[in-house]
Amino acid sequence: DVYHIHGKLPRGKATGFRLDAFPVQLPGTTEQRLSWHAPHDFTLTEFKVSKHVRETTNIALHQPVLSSHRLYYADDVYQQKAASLTDGLPATMAHPHEANLGDLFFFEIDLGRQLLIDHINLRNRVDFDTNRMSHLLLRLHEREPLSDLSPAWSCMHRTDGSSPEPGEVDILRAENGKGHFRGRYLRISSKSPVPFSPQLAEVEVYESRTPQLISARADGNPIALQKNLLIPPGALRLSLDVKIPQSGMPPTDPFRWRIMGLSQSWQTSSDMTLDIACPPPGTYVFEAQARHSDNQWDRTVYRWPMIVDQLWWKTAWFRWSSGLLLTVVAISSGMLWSRRRASQQLERLKAESALAEERARIARDLHDEIGANLTHISILSTLASDTETGKELSRQHNLEVASCARETIQAFDEILWSVNPKNDTLPSLCHYICRRVEEMLAPAGITYRFYLQEPMPDRPLPPNSRHQVLLAVKEALHNILKHAKAHNVQVICELNSQNRLRIEIKDDGCGFDPRNIVREPGQRRGMGLDDMNHRLTILGGECHMSSTAGMGTRITFDIPLSS
Repeated sequence: DVYHIHGKLPRGKATGFRLDAFPVQLPGTTEQRLSWHAPHDFTLTEFKVSKHVRETTNIALHQPVLSSHRLYYADDVYQQKAASLTDGLPATMAHPHEANLGDLFFFEIDLGRQLLIDHINLRNRVDFDTNRMSHLLLRLHEREPLSDLSPAWSCMHRTDGSSPEPGEVDILRAENGKGHFRGRYLRISSKSPVPFSPQLAEVEVYESRTPQLISARADGNPIALQKNLLIPPGALRLSLDVKIPQSGMPPTDPFRWRIMGLSQSWQTSSDMTLDIACPPPGTYVFEAQARHSDNQWDRTVYRWPMIVDQLWWKTAWFRWSSGLLLTVVAISSGMLWSRRRASQQLERLKAESALAEERARIARDLHDEIGANLTHISILSTLASDTETGKELSRQHNLEVASCARETIQAFDEILWSVNPKNDTLPSLCHYICRRVEEMLAPAGITYRFYLQEPMPDRPLPPNSRHQVLLAVKEALHNILKHAKAHNVQVICELNSQNRLRIEIKDDGCGFDPRNIVREPGQRRGMGLDDMNHRLTILGGECHMSSTAGMGTRITFDIPLSS
């Protein structure tokens, strides 16, 4: 636990502090203890003294809180207070005394006035029983709520039954609910089946804050704040005074700004007066956005059009340079047209080259897989029809013909899938991989499980990339069937934040020690690892394998995707 003690020091100064720990008598007993729970001792890990400065934009801080029913108490002594929700201390909490009141129980916070709200923070406590913050019903009322009064805004939060992690903060905005995000009274109840719900440590409400431009100067000379901020020609320095009319200030930079048309990047400011270089002549928009004390940026953005004047059409050089400018424009247009035509020709040649490569790959696949399988089927059919061949051997040949025919059909299906432009997407690749896993592992009696990111972003993938990834996955599955002796296989397909496709194939088979893979000089690495690495290298990706004897094998494909 973290205990906060606030007090005024004589003349605001002190030279030292003393902390005493002494036993107290537990209610109903004569026993003296230093704490409520075993082992009933006292341990201090840190003692910190700091100047208390309240810098917050949380307008719910210290506002009155009511509860519809009694809060937790023991021996007729209340142990909790509704005010804990707005006392600014996340170590305190409150919940109903009765276990299963459901949505009959509610907390109600009076914000003191009607206001437009930017966001609401709900904080869970780092303590036991942190699962009492689900199925929360929040309602904002502009007037004191009555049984028949409809809220201005309502929200059902965490309807999946989950709760925040200990100490985690849930941030709710207007789009999380329905209605107009404004009001004075905030009611919080819960439809959770978990007893003693809801339990909250802190509720913070942040009013919508919009910065305003109150004055402007160019090189020290005042500029009138009209519909457009007109900046005279030749100005070098621009000073802008900004204020935030709402109460409270964050402990760090109170706002950020940018000049659209000059830069898209935000610049933070610790001073409410900006002294910047005057932009080049042109039309811009000055934008400003306020920060809250929880470091969240307000959703509202202040915008003021700016025009930096130059009066270039009145200068003498403009009349003399008009003819030269037209000549330069004509020459530039001709050069741009020529470059554009050359670029189009280059793109056409690249497309023709890619088409030729794809046709060559399809021809190789037809020759290597379909042609080889058909030849094999022909030989086996001849052997099976030989009258001198034994009945059992003929039956074996027929079974091999059927197996080879199935492989041929699968290979032909893969070729058709790889060349179909409808399949040139990331979701199509992932679902086809799942299909191939099922077709390869189900006949072997191996249990398989897929973990697919949903929704999978609809990213385009060229046929060659899809084909290389599919072949690498098939090689990994062949290794499981041939060597792993596995009972369960897990396949994960997901796209991470770095725009890289990650495919992980894990089995619970016999595994092996990678150091014990022996190969003859000049021979490729066993188990198809070189083939998988080669296919991933073509795509700029990586193949990682980890295995331990008796512990199974994990193979991970990491493939970068174009934006």
